[in-house]
Amino acid sequence: ATDAVAGLVGRYHEAAALDGVLLNCCHSLAQAKAIVAEGVPVCVGAEGPVTDGGALLYASEFWTGVAAGHSLRRAHNLATHALARASKRDDYRCVVSAAPREVPPETPSDEPPPLR
Repeated sequence: ATDAVAGLVGRYHEAAALDGVLLNCCHSLAQAKAIVAEGVPVCVGAEGPVTDGGALLYASEFWTGVAAGHSLRRAHNLATHALARASKRDDYRCVVSAAPREVPPETPSDEPPPLR
């Protein structure tokens, strides 16, 4: 299933030049890594189980960050920071392509604010 999902997303990426993919579901880290291997610069997946509340909070914060003009990496950092503030144990990981021309290295502005 991982290869099938990655292949499908990879074909779509060739046609539409995706900037990134969010897999907002349980145990999706292997698929995220496979999607990045297909050429998509950034993919977010969860290493383990994801609660409904955590998935909703993560998606809301992530897409709010994207809509505000933040990079996908920064949006991911803001969303995981929100999960930590809410004491959600959902464990999302941001998988980034090694191709530096596609995804610039993280800059200090990509860091979320410190926990209060």
